[in-house]
Amino acid sequence: MATDSAGVSGPASGADAARDLQDRIGRFARLLFVVSATLMVPSHLIDLVRLHSVMYAPVPYLLGFAALFVVWRRCRGSAMSKGSLQTLDAGVTILTCCAWATFGYFRHGIPFPVGLGMILALTHTLISRSVLVPSTFRRTLWISAVCA
Repeated sequence: MATDSAGVSGPASGADAARDLQDRIGRFARLLFVVSATLMVPSHLIDLVRLHSVMYAPVPYLLGFAALFVVWRRCRGSAMSKGSLQTLDAGVTILTCCAWATFGYFRHGIPFPVGLGMILALTHTLISRSVLVPSTFRRTLWISAVCA
């Protein structure tokens, strides 16, 4: 481990840095997977009990949910190159934000606005990524801009 001028320690070599990035992307995907599952499953159960059916078929949402699970599990596997990790990071973040942005598209005839939920989900995703995944300001900015 190397320590920078601010006293923050981190991996010193390229291989260690890539493995650390892989672990952090895995943590990011796991966090979002668990949080979205915690919100999605009870929501569908409530719809099922109250309405005797699920109100909508959130295919893009389920694709984002599945992508998070796949990335989480893949990051627990063998080491990946830094380029692959950066592509995976940007891809899963953008795909997930696109999935969250479809909340309102499939919820026709509901008595409440879903715009706030979409904004909160996007914000939670982007803030979680910026906290958990080490990245330059410029990279975080372009990924966030594409997601928004």
